[in-house]
Amino acid sequence: MHEHICGHCLNSPPSFDRIISPFIYDGPITALIHRFKASSRLGGRIPGIFQVMDELARQLTDFDFDMLVPMPYHWRRLIMRGHNPALQVSRHLNKAAGFNTAIDHALVRCKHLPSQQGLKRPARLKNLRDAFEIHANYRQAIKGKNILLIDDVVTTGATAQSASKVLKQAGAKSITVACLARTPLSTNISN
Repeated sequence: MHEHICGHCLNSPPSFDRIISPFIYDGPITALIHRFKASSRLGGRIPGIFQVMDELARQLTDFDFDMLVPMPYHWRRLIMRGHNPALQVSRHLNKAAGFNTAIDHALVRCKHLPSQQGLKRPARLKNLRDAFEIHANYRQAIKGKNILLIDDVVTTGATAQSASKVLKQAGAKSITVACLARTPLSTNISN
């Protein structure tokens, strides 16, 4: 688990409370996650991916969460990709970390965006403006809850920031972002 705070977060505190990630998004981990994200025909069954998810689950065992919320895909991207990797990670973590809680689809991605890949943080934040909303069935349920927001990768943190901001505005008490890997902090600071 990385306990570092990047320069950007010191200057402009994010809406989430922490990010927990067992790996740096580099080298073989990057290739593994790319195969996982592109694995709709295999149902996410990529050799090595469950070991990565298990390591994340080990880092989460000392925490208590009221809600597990996978990072949502817009329905168009879901059709194109064939699966939501964050939902698959959520299901695995729920069992492996022993949360035994419902996976809540409290967030809705209401704006279809082109891929964020290759964009710097300011452009990502601009693209993500108004990209998320709270599902009508969850508006009251979020208030006062400790939420585990799950994604596959955190690069600049823009997606996590945008989603967390909406959850906090809806009354979430705390938000922990969990991901399989994140970019090195030196990369995040400049982005």
